[in-house]
Amino acid sequence: MFLARELEKKYSKQQILEFYINNIYFANGYYGIEAAARGYFSKGVSELTTSEMVFLAAIPNSPGRYDPVKNINSTLERRNLVLLQMYEDGKLNTVSYHTALGEEIVLNEQQNHHNNYVDTYVKRCATESLMKAYGFSFQNNFENESAYNAYCDKYDQFYSTCQQKLFGGGYTIYTSIDTDKQKALQEAVDNALADETEVNDEGVYALQGAATCIDNSTGNVVAIVGGRTQDYDGYTLNRAYQSYRQPGSTIKPLNVYTPYLQLGATPDSIVTDEAIEGGPANADRNYSGDMTLREAVRVSKNTVAWSIYEKITPKAGTAFLIKSGFRKVFVDKDRVAGALGGFTYGVTTEEMAGGYAAIENDGIYRTPTCITQITTIDGREIVNTSDRGTKVYEKDACRMMTDMLQTVVSEGTGAAAAIDNAIVAGKTGTTNDNKDSWFVGYSRYYTTSVWVGYDMPKTITRSINDNKTIWHDYMEKIHAGLPQLPFAQYTVKQAESATQQASSKAATIHSEPETITNVRIPSLPSYTAPADIAVTGPAVPVQGSVSGLEHNAATLPMGDNDADISGLGDRDASGDSSRPNTQ
Repeated sequence: MFLARELEKKYSKQQILEFYINNIYFANGYYGIEAAARGYFSKGVSELTTSEMVFLAAIPNSPGRYDPVKNINSTLERRNLVLLQMYEDGKLNTVSYHTALGEEIVLNEQQNHHNNYVDTYVKRCATESLMKAYGFSFQNNFENESAYNAYCDKYDQFYSTCQQKLFGGGYTIYTSIDTDKQKALQEAVDNALADETEVNDEGVYALQGAATCIDNSTGNVVAIVGGRTQDYDGYTLNRAYQSYRQPGSTIKPLNVYTPYLQLGATPDSIVTDEAIEGGPANADRNYSGDMTLREAVRVSKNTVAWSIYEKITPKAGTAFLIKSGFRKVFVDKDRVAGALGGFTYGVTTEEMAGGYAAIENDGIYRTPTCITQITTIDGREIVNTSDRGTKVYEKDACRMMTDMLQTVVSEGTGAAAAIDNAIVAGKTGTTNDNKDSWFVGYSRYYTTSVWVGYDMPKTITRSINDNKTIWHDYMEKIHAGLPQLPFAQYTVKQAESATQQASSKAATIHSEPETITNVRIPSLPSYTAPADIAVTGPAVPVQGSVSGLEHNAATLPMGDNDADISGLGDRDASGDSSRPNTQ
């Protein structure tokens, strides 16, 4: 009521109504009457007939119920009701009323109006950025699935509220998406899978790929591909952040090996590859006995990862993932299968890119986003994502992990991903029966994660090198002309042997991350249900129509190691987390 009175002091009722119809939601991603007219009828408002105008006016009362694409009969019924009320109120004469009532409504939707991969990701990141600005508490650590479901309900409510504000408040959104890199990544996915033309029952390509690329200097997403290019008049599934899949061995550096190095192990530490009763087998079904940790990583020994994970405990290993923004691994805190990527729900390419980017960034995790800034219609900044960072791993542990992952690419399972114009590190990953195929890796400049598989998991019968081909072709292209930068070197303390350190420190790890001693394992806050929606952030001006998305590729100094992580000690509990994917 107070806001309405203030608006009436400044604007006429006619102006307020104009602001309203230029911003209200008309379903299917259309905000404002002009966008709706062009979206549904491929013409401007001034070209609409009376019947078409009233048809559109019927939608905002309940965009879901009166969605003209899905429920056109309901939309027509409401149109007829509005026409009758206009006739009874004398707004339409008899001839105009019956003419409008008898007119057949034929939708002539704009081609390609459905959201593409960049659109969907920008909208999601922008909405979540606004949610954070308005005080929503993001979480990904929960006591149980009931708590998780309660959180999702709160999230959905807040998301809907902020999405409406975002697209109805005249905001200007600045993104980090690089159109050249976006095109290159899409082409890499399309070209690698071009000879697979099988489609599913909905007409969508059966074999799919997804990928996310992060600029390591900022932690921002510069390219994201949620599937193969295809003319398809339907919902755009952005697999890069919406599809949760089993990551296979690509998860090992994040929850097994880097934590183990943090305990005091080194690439030269001796580990044992042997059969484990009730445990996994190696991909080649062979066991090599004693070997260095570097060699175990190079050939991706499952038994070694399993044994280490048992030592550091799944709860401690999972703590690193939760601190690194993985949204759905909380249910796997007690499951050793997580050592090999055997999760209840899985992970996304966005999450994997964010996790590996943290290793390249000396252990500082930055929540992946493509939003750099959001300003209001009067130029006030309400979102700026440049200053963010959470310490997850120790610097030397990350540098040792990078050194071992270089070996994977130079002479290990990732050799097919090696490129000539950059120094890179990375890891392969496949799941049981080759249902998911991954490669995640990085240079000093960029981190890219790639997934290949079917939407409904089934065995990939063709070469499992498509993941590496996509990664190779894309990374080689975007590094053209860039100086080759080596990775930073690590130092090893010599007070006692790495094996002795690892053995003694591993023994101090208890079941809960909060009780770990003598080792830098991230602690996690206990779950607290978010409060009811109460938007208390900056005022949103109700004026004008939706501003376009604006590209801003400005970057920060390499490394972003000056991110504010003050107070982070051996048992830090601060930092960002991200919501479960509930869209």
